[in-house]
Amino acid sequence: MSGDVSGPKGASPAHALMATPLPPLRTGLGTYSLRILDTTRDIARWTVVCPSGSDPSCLPDGIDWHFLPEEGEDPDARIDEAIRGIPRGRRFYQLGNSPECFPVLEALYAHGGTAVFHELVLHHMLRYRYLARGDLEGYRRELLFDYGPSAAAIERSLSRPMDEDDYDLFLKGYPLIGRAIHACDRIVCLNRFSGRRLRARSGHRPVVEIGHPLSPLDRVERPPDDLVPGRPLVGMIGAGRPGRSIDMVVEAVSMLRERGFPSAGLALAGEGYAGRGRLPGFAISTGRLEEPLYQGWIREMDIVVDMRHPHCGETSGSLLEAMRAGKPCVVSCGGSFSWLPSGAVIRVASESGPEGLVAAMRKLLVSDSLRDEIGRRAAGYAEETGSRERLRRDWEGLLETGTGQVEPAAPGQGRRQRALCAAWHRPPPVGMSRDTSTAAVSWRFDTDSAVMLPIPADASPPVLVTAWGSGARMIAGKHVLDLAETPEVTRSESTRIGLEGSGWLTIASWR
Repeated sequence: MSGDVSGPKGASPAHALMATPLPPLRTGLGTYSLRILDTTRDIARWTVVCPSGSDPSCLPDGIDWHFLPEEGEDPDARIDEAIRGIPRGRRFYQLGNSPECFPVLEALYAHGGTAVFHELVLHHMLRYRYLARGDLEGYRRELLFDYGPSAAAIERSLSRPMDEDDYDLFLKGYPLIGRAIHACDRIVCLNRFSGRRLRARSGHRPVVEIGHPLSPLDRVERPPDDLVPGRPLVGMIGAGRPGRSIDMVVEAVSMLRERGFPSAGLALAGEGYAGRGRLPGFAISTGRLEEPLYQGWIREMDIVVDMRHPHCGETSGSLLEAMRAGKPCVVSCGGSFSWLPSGAVIRVASESGPEGLVAAMRKLLVSDSLRDEIGRRAAGYAEETGSRERLRRDWEGLLETGTGQVEPAAPGQGRRQRALCAAWHRPPPVGMSRDTSTAAVSWRFDTDSAVMLPIPADASPPVLVTAWGSGARMIAGKHVLDLAETPEVTRSESTRIGLEGSGWLTIASWR
C-alpha cells in the first residue's frame, strides 16, 4: 500500500503532504500534482493521500501513499496519524470543482493546512457529492456557512427545472467556497485574478500566487491529414463543458466560412464535445487524446479560441499549452484572462457574441505579422509561467515558509478544530439556538449560557470571538466585557466563554 521514502544522500528533505486525485481519475489536477511531485522530490519527502480510483503506481519512485476513506467508511487512523505527523504549513490539498476532489476537501476540513485553489467555484462538486450520498443536511450546512439567511431560498431555486447550461450558470453564481477558505491556514492560487478574489475573503490567512506547470514535451504526434476538417483551422482544446460557449464558436466559424474563408474548419480537441449538439461537416470532435496526439492537434491549429463565460478564476492549462506552441489565441474578457499580458492574446467580450469572435479571427487571418507577433509573445509568457524552473522556485518557497511545530495527537481526540462556527456547528446544549435571520448565521442566547471551546491541552488561547447583544456580557475567566449592540470581535484568554443577557455569537476561532 505504500512505498519506502528516502531522500538524497547528505540531505534532509522537508516532510510534506500532498492530498490530490491521481490518474486515471478524469481531472487535470492529477497530472498537475504529478509534475509537482516529480520536480520537487529531492527537496520534499512527500506523503500522498489520494481518493479511491487513483492509481498510485503513477507516482514517482519512493513516495509514501495512502488511499483516503471512501464515502461511508470510518476515518483511517493510519491516515490521521500520517497527516498529523507533518507540520500544518506543509500539508497541501489540491482543490477543484470535479467530484474526485471531494475526499480531498474533507481531508482539509478534518486536518487543516494549505489549499491550492484551481478555481473559485466548488458548488457543483459539493452539491453532487452530498446529494449522491443522501446527506442533504451536509449540503444545507455548506449553504448556511456561505449564505446565511439566503441559503433556503438558494436551495428552493435549485428545485426548479433547468437545462444544463442554466443549472451551471446558477451554481457558478453561488460558488460555495467559504467553508474551504475557513478551513485553511494558508491559500495558494494560480493567477492574480484568483488572488484578489481570495484575499477579499481570506481574513488573516496569507494568499500566495504561483505558476501553472505545463507538460513535458517528450513527443508530438501529428494527426492524419484526412482528419483535419479544413484550412484555416480554428481550434478549441481541453474538455468541453458548460461555460465554454461551444455553440457560439461553431456559429462564428460558420460565419467565417461565409466571409472570405470558405474552407475554414473547426477542431474540438478533448472530451465532452460530441454530446453537446450535432456538429456541422466542417467540425471534428477528437474525444479524449493521449498527450502526444493532443500536442500534435494543437500544432495543427492556426487559431485557438477559448470563450469561457462566466469565468471561474481558473488558469486554463489548455490555453497555456496553445500559447506555448506559439498559437495566436482569442479569449473572452474577464476572470484570469484579463491578467494575461497585453499583446499575448486578443480579448473579445462574450456579450459581443459570434460577431465579435469572427471579427477577431478575421483580423488575425488577414495579417501574418500580427499572428506571428501575438504567437511570439504568447510563447514567451507560457514558457515563463509554466516552466519547470518556475514550478521549482514556487514550491521551494511554499515549503520553506511552511515551517511549524508537528501537531501532536491529543489523547482521545482524533481531529482537531480551529473554530466553532454557528453556520456549521450545532449550538451548545444549554441556552443557545441557531438564528439564520442575522446577517451571518449565529447562535442566539436569551439566558445565561456558556461555550466550552474544544482546545486541546497542548494549545492555548487567545481566542477571537464575534458576538453582540443588548445588555449582554461575555465572561472569560476573570475578564468581564460588556458586549456592543452590533457585531464586534473580542479577545478571550479562556477556553470557557460565559454569556449573560440577550445576544448572538457567530464564531470563536483560535490558532
